[in-house]
Amino acid sequence: MWYFIYNVFLYPLLFSLAKIASSKDQKLKQSLEGKRDLFKRLDEAMKRRDPKRKIIWFHVASAGEYLQSQPVLEKFLNNDFDLY
Repeated sequence: MWYFIYNVFLYPLLFSLAKIASSKDQKLKQSLEGKRDLFKRLDEAMKRRDPKRKIIWFHVASAGEYLQSQPVLEKFLNNDFDLY
């Protein structure tokens, strides 16, 4: 039941409110634009990748986390990994 409430009611409501709020908040607007067609872009990236290479998925929630992860990401890139 909670799954239904979240997916049918709560998520669309919160997303709509975020879209409205993004008209006044540039960071929120950029965040929403970055998420647009996310799964389509991921699917396209997976089709283009070399299946012989190892893959590592990283998620960083902020620019600061990204900057902190760069040395680790570079090590993986230098050792023949695909990063997503």
